[in-house]
This record gives sequence, structure tokens and C-alpha cells, in this order.
Amino acid sequence: MIGALGLAVTIAGAGSALIGTYAAIGAGHSRWSAEAPVRAAWCAFVSLAAANIIMVVALVARDFSIAYVAQVGSRETQLLFTVASLWGALEGSILFWAGLLAGVAVMLAQRTGDPDDRARVPGALAVLLALTAFFALIVVGPGNPWRPLSPVPLDGPGPNPLLQDHPLMAFHPPLLYLGFVGLAVPFALTVDALVRGRLDDAWLRLARRWTLGPWTLLTLGLVAGAWWSYAVLGWGGYWGWDPVENVALLPWLTATAFLHSAMVGRRGGLLLTWNVALVTASFALTLFATLVTRSGVLDSVHAFTRSAIGPLFVGLLGAVLVGMVGLLVLRLPEASGQGRLGARGQAFLVNNLLLAAVAATVLVGTVFPLLVEAVASTRVSVGAPYFERVVGPLAAGLLVLVGIGPSLPWGRWSPTARRALVPGAVVAAALAGALVVLRLDAGAVAGAAVGTFALAQSIWFIGRRLLRGEPGLARPGLRISGVSTRAIGGLVSHVGFAVLALAVVASATGKRETVVPLTVGGSAEALGRTVSFIGREERPGPNRTVIAARLRIGGGAGTVELTPALNVFRTSTQAIATPAIVPGVVDDLYVTLLDLDTATGVATVRVGAHPFVSWIWPAGALIALGGLLALAARPLARRSGIVASSKDATRPVVASESALDVVGR
Repeated sequence: MIGALGLAVTIAGAGSALIGTYAAIGAGHSRWSAEAPVRAAWCAFVSLAAANIIMVVALVARDFSIAYVAQVGSRETQLLFTVASLWGALEGSILFWAGLLAGVAVMLAQRTGDPDDRARVPGALAVLLALTAFFALIVVGPGNPWRPLSPVPLDGPGPNPLLQDHPLMAFHPPLLYLGFVGLAVPFALTVDALVRGRLDDAWLRLARRWTLGPWTLLTLGLVAGAWWSYAVLGWGGYWGWDPVENVALLPWLTATAFLHSAMVGRRGGLLLTWNVALVTASFALTLFATLVTRSGVLDSVHAFTRSAIGPLFVGLLGAVLVGMVGLLVLRLPEASGQGRLGARGQAFLVNNLLLAAVAATVLVGTVFPLLVEAVASTRVSVGAPYFERVVGPLAAGLLVLVGIGPSLPWGRWSPTARRALVPGAVVAAALAGALVVLRLDAGAVAGAAVGTFALAQSIWFIGRRLLRGEPGLARPGLRISGVSTRAIGGLVSHVGFAVLALAVVASATGKRETVVPLTVGGSAEALGRTVSFIGREERPGPNRTVIAARLRIGGGAGTVELTPALNVFRTSTQAIATPAIVPGVVDDLYVTLLDLDTATGVATVRVGAHPFVSWIWPAGALIALGGLLALAARPLARRSGIVASSKDATRPVVASESALDVVGR
């Protein structure tokens, strides 16, 4: 019964989205009321939200008469992971995606208040509702999770054991999905702008603002995924250049490039084609990520099983790319920009080229094994060394631009801009000299130097922005306005990026690990610490047996007792390690139980010292915080009652003016 109800509301959602698409096209040609597609979007959202809620109810109730519940459900799975099973497998994730698409369509309709902006809503809604219908029809058809099952099993296998071993798995996928789905909005706005020949400043402003939210969510999703990998998989790393990690990173890179290039585009209509390409690439790469993770072409702990929906996503991806190229050919010549890039614009262009090079490197390294297998029927792999050798120097170039960018004027270089580089350069040179004395390798010294330069410069510019003197004030004062909030948001993200880069360099070059066998009551030396094996523990857990080794580790700041464990799930023959981690300001103590031989009582333990890894998570949060500050700029200005004068807002930018003083205007 509940399965039939779920299928019925899913069909209602798909039908509402199709009707809304037609109504939105009609509203764009003034044949329908502008409210008609909005009402259809609400109907689609309510129906698909209800479908998602019904599936969660079925999962919690363990209704194994529904095929999807029988596939991912289990009576022994904890409630949190039972709810998270909604997006833990193919069919449920598509249902969840369809509901989110309908939700962002409603958000676009409700949060666009400016009359000129509202004129763009019908065209954008047509695109969003068409995408919603596509996903909803997949749920109704080849990806139907509501299929009845007979005979009804007494229990199910539960979700993938790797997906029920840490609470982050309840948050990491939804954050990524929200980011992916959110990037459909700037794409839809761009399609509307191309169709109507309105690639103007208003389009770019709207597209950039609607990119900030998804970009922030993608940032949090990527960092949460790295944290989960570090805390669960037991290999001691946080990013392994896994193909599914890579395809999640790709739209973040292109969206980051767009957030920067859009600032240039708003000054004289420059880089129009490039901005359209970046918006299109960001959305297309979300479809590519969906394709490779839901078609079975990749082997990964993150990927879903092989399915029949792959060709449908290939068709959608092809339609998006061909359609956008066609629209560009037809419409772009009508909107040519005038203006000069200047020093700041040139820096943004280099920034974009570096980000595009990183994206191309990751894309080629991810796709190359698939192409080789398709052509030669031979399996090859592209490992971390390839990515690190190519991405490392490109990332160093980005860090240099992070440091110098905020000081650059929109016109020509000035002595003021050059003097602004001195603080960071001095700090970076001092650190590099110290590291050379300590005989670190050249790569570590270079990475630490450029990261320190970017960090010092970003902090310096934040201080200048917050504490500079204001006209009419006897002393420096704190400005709280939309403009300064946007500028500070960007600088806060730069601080987070610099801290992240420094932590990655330190953890990659300073990581130390050793493997030691231990008998009960025995001890061994590992990385300057004494590791003692106190005893073995075995305890039942929810749908698993936990086998743990009680260890006492002395040295360093003191003695700690840790219990790294192996989890043996009833539905899996392979034990999954849960490491014991003691985070620290300088380094993490990371202990993994590799094996515990019941016959001999010997425990094999890997002890690791991972420098500055614990700085990665707050660094990622800082990057996301910067996005939130930039996104909240306008509401903050309204709440503060501060409105910039039209004279100030429209004044021309002089050649010597720093970008720090005009960003966001």
C-alpha cells in the first residue's frame, strides 16, 4: 500500500513538472500567467517531497515489500543510517535529487523579487522543471524504487557497511547533492539569458549570486567527505584521487573560476563567452558526476552498482552541451563586451586558466582509464603521483594569485599595489629560509612559502579592510555594509584556502608511519613512542561484531589508551577497520588495527604521526564561511539600515583604485 502511494505521488510530481515546463515556456511568451509555472513548481515540490518522506517512513518501518527497502534496509541498522539510506543507493538518490530540483525551482521563484529579475524566472523555471521531470520520470521508470517485492523477505542486508560506520555519511552526500542541484539554477538563468539575448550585468549578478550557495555547500561536502575518509577507511589519508572524489571536485573548480571571472564580466561585459562556458561546464560536470557514479563504469567505494539509466544521462549531457553551443553561436554576437582587463582583470584571467588546467588534469586522469578499457579492453589506473605532480605546481600558482590579487587595481600596476606585497613576502621568505636550514626538500619549502605568502597577505588585507579610517571619523572604525561584507567574505575564503594548502603540504611531506606486531602484555617502540598491547576485546554492535585491541601509548605529551577496532558486519566477509585518532595542534596520532590473530593473539598495528591534518577541517569551514559572508552581503546591508548612495555605487573605477576598495560594487 505504501509503495503504491509513493509511486502515485512521484507520478504526480513528474506530471506537475511537465505541466510547469509547458506553462513556463508559455509565460515567457506572454501566453500564460507568470504565476502558472510557479504553482506547478509548488505542486511538483510538494509531491516529490512527499515521495521522499514516504520512502523514509518505509525505511524506518522496515517495509520489505518495497524493493528499495529490501535492497538497503535492515532491522539492525541504526536509525540515523536507516534514514540516510534514502540517498545511499541508486534509486533512492535519484528520488532525493528530483525532490531537491523541485525545491530549488520553488526557491528561485520565491526569492527573486526585483522586477527585472522576475522577468527571467519563467525561462529559468522552464529549464529547472524540465530537469525535475527528467529525474522524476527516471524514478517512475527505469530507476523505480517502489517496485513491489514478492515473496517479502524477513530482513534486508542494510546499506553498504562503509556507509554506516560514521555519522558524517548522513551529511556528506546531501551536502554534495545540494551543491550539484544548486548549480542548475545559474545554468537555467544562463539558458534564459541566451534565449532572450539578455547576457547583461543583471544576468551575471544573478548567476554569480546563485552560484555562491551551491559552491559553499560543495565546499562543505568535499571537506566532510575528506574527513569521513580519514576517520573511517583506516588508510591514514583524506584524499586518494578516487574517481568519484575527482568528479565531485570538478564542478567546484569550474564554479570557483566563474565566481572570479564574473567580477571581470561585470566591468564592461568582458569574458562573456568564458563566463557562459564556466556556468555550462559547472552544470554539465554535475551531470557527468551523476553519470559515472550511477552507471557502474567506475569501481569505487563511493560508486553505485551498474544500472540501465546511464544512456539517459549520456543523452541529457549531450543535449546540454550541444544546446548551449548552439545558443552561443546564435546569440553571443549580439552581446559583445567593451573594456580593458587591467592588472586585476589579467590576474583573474590567469586564475581562471590555472583552475581550468587543474580541472582538465583531474578530468583527463579520471576518464583516461575508462577510454583505455573501452578501446583496448585493458584496465589501467592513474594514481596519485600523476595528479600531485601536475596539480601541485598549478595550486602553487593559485596561491601566489591569492596573495597578490586583492592589492591589484583594475587599471595599471601602481607603487601602492607593489608595496602591499611586502608583508607577505617578508614572512614567506623568513619561513622558507628556516625550512631550508632544516633541510626540507624543495617541494615542501616551495609549498610552505607560497601558502604562507597567501595566508599573510589575506590576513593583512582583512585587517586593512576592517580597521581602516573612514571619512569623518577621528579614528579607524569598523564598517558593516554589503560591500565590505562581500570583500571580507572573499578574503576569509582566501585565508581558508591558504591554511588548507599549508596543512596539505605539511601532512604530505611530514607523514610518518610504522607497522608493529604486538603480543598481549608486550610492547614495542614506534615513532618515538612506546606501544603496549593490554588485551583484546570483542563486543556485539548493531549488525556487526567489533573486535578491538586495547593499547596504551606513552611518550610525547603523555600516555593515552586507545582501542582501534575491526568491524565484522554480518552482511560482509571483509572486516572494516576503525582507526583510533588523537587529534593534535601539531600532529595527529593515528592508530589502525590491521589484524588480530585469534590463534596466536598477535595484533598487527600501524602507528602514524600525521602533521597538521586537524587544520584541514577548520580550513574548509573558513572557505565555506567566506562564501556565506559574500552570500549574506545584501541582507546584512538591509538589516543594518545602510544603503549606499547611487552616486557612490555608480562612480567609475579609476586606474589606480585597488580592487580591495571596489570589490562587490
